[in-house]
Amino acid sequence: LARVTYTGNGARVISIHPSLRGERFELLMPLLAHEAIHCDQQDGRLEEIAATAFDTLLFLQLLLADPSLAEGRGRLARELRVDALALINSGGVLPESIGVLRSPGVEAVLPEPIAAALRLPETSCLRVRGAPGPGEAHAGYGSDVLSGLCSLAEAAGRRYRLELAAALPKRERVGREVEGALAFRNAVGRVESLDETVLRYLVFDFRYVALSEERHEGTASVAVRLDGGWSPALPDALGGFLADHPDARSGWSEENEPFDVARHFRSARALALARALEGSRPFVARMERRLQRDTRRVGEYYDSLRREVEQRPPRSNQRRSLESRLDAIEAEKRRRLRDLERRYTVTLRVEPLSVLALRVRGLRLAARLQRRKNDRPASLAWNPLARQFDRWLCDSCGGDAAVPYLCDALHVLCGSCPPDCPCCGSPSCAACRPEGCRCGWRPSAIAGLRLRRQNEREGPS
Repeated sequence: LARVTYTGNGARVISIHPSLRGERFELLMPLLAHEAIHCDQQDGRLEEIAATAFDTLLFLQLLLADPSLAEGRGRLARELRVDALALINSGGVLPESIGVLRSPGVEAVLPEPIAAALRLPETSCLRVRGAPGPGEAHAGYGSDVLSGLCSLAEAAGRRYRLELAAALPKRERVGREVEGALAFRNAVGRVESLDETVLRYLVFDFRYVALSEERHEGTASVAVRLDGGWSPALPDALGGFLADHPDARSGWSEENEPFDVARHFRSARALALARALEGSRPFVARMERRLQRDTRRVGEYYDSLRREVEQRPPRSNQRRSLESRLDAIEAEKRRRLRDLERRYTVTLRVEPLSVLALRVRGLRLAARLQRRKNDRPASLAWNPLARQFDRWLCDSCGGDAAVPYLCDALHVLCGSCPPDCPCCGSPSCAACRPEGCRCGWRPSAIAGLRLRRQNEREGPS
C-alpha cells in the first residue's frame, strides 16, 4: 500500500498506492507513521514489527476519537482492523497469539480418556510454535498431538442430544393462538384436543458461503419436529433458555429412542437454504449494484468507440472495413458483458455442521383438516421455549408453508407449490405429480434471487 524510495541526493520519498486516493486521511495517517520508521535502506523483520506496532497504536488512538473509522470497507481499513485485533490479543495463551508479544506455552488440563489417547499426562504444557522446552510437548502443525486431537474430533461425530424441563402456560393462553395456527387458504382446520406431551425435535446447524467477487458466510439453524412442523424461533430461544435456566437440563429418559436424521434432513436443508438466501440478500444486492455499475461503464466505453468510428467520414473503398470494425466493437462489448456476468454471479453453498436431538415437554394440538369432502387428522405443537405454535412444512418442497394450501389429496402446500396450475388451472399438486402439470409448468419453491445453489453434502456425518 505504501513504500519508501530515495532520490539521487538521498532524500526519502513516501509513495502511496493510487487505489487509496479516496480513503479518509485519518486512515492514511497510520500508513505514513509506519513508513516514517524506515529511515534507511536496511530495514529488517524486527523493524517491520516495530513499525506495525506503532501504526496500530496510532490507529487505536484515532478510533478513540472517531469510532466510525472502524466501519471502513476498503482494503486499508480492513488491514488496520486486523492489525488492531492482533495487537489487542498479543501475548495471549490460547493457543498461540499473533502480534508483538510472544505467547508462552499452553497449559492444558486434559480429561483422563483424552490424555490416555494422546499419551500425555493430564496436566501438560504444549508448545504450538518453536522447539518445545523441557517438560513441553510439541502441538503445532504436523505434530502427533494435533493429529491425535483431529482423530478424536472425527470419531466423536457431530450429533448431540438434550432433554429439557420447561414450564407450560395456562391452556387459555395457548387456546387464543389456535385459530391462527389452523389458518388455511383453501381449507378448514378443526380442533380435536390440546394435550401435554413430550415434543421431539432435531435442531440442525448449517454453514453457508456465498461466493462471487467477494465472499460472504454465515450460519443457519433450523428445528424440525419429528411428528411434523418446524419451529423458526426455537434455535435462538434455546440458547437464551439454557442461559436463564441452567438447571433445566434433565437426564435423557429414552435411551434407545430412534431419531431418523436422514428422513428429516431434506426439510431442514430446504429451510436452511431459505434462511441462507435471506442472510445473503444484502451481499447479492451489493454484487448486483456492482454489476450494474460496471455494465454501464462498459456500455458507455464501447458506445463512445462506436460513435467515434461512425463520425469519421468513410472513403468509398473503406466502407467494408468500417463495418468490420463496428462488428468487432460490438463483439468485444458482448464478450466483456459476459465476463462481468460470470464475475458477479453468486454461488451459494450450504453444508451441515451438526444436529441436536431435543426432547422437551410441550402441548400437542390434535386437529382435523378438511377440504371439500375429504378430511384427515394432523397435529401441531406449541413449544414452551419458543412460546408459540410450530409452523407447517410443505409436503412438496419441504420448506416453510406459512399460511398453507391443501390439495384434493390433503397434502400441505406452500405458496410456491400451489395445488392448482397458475397457467391452465388444472390440479397440479407437486406432491401428487412430481413431474409437474401437463401444460409444462413446474413449481419453483425458491425464486427471486440470481444465485447458483450448490449443496455439497447430503447430510451430517
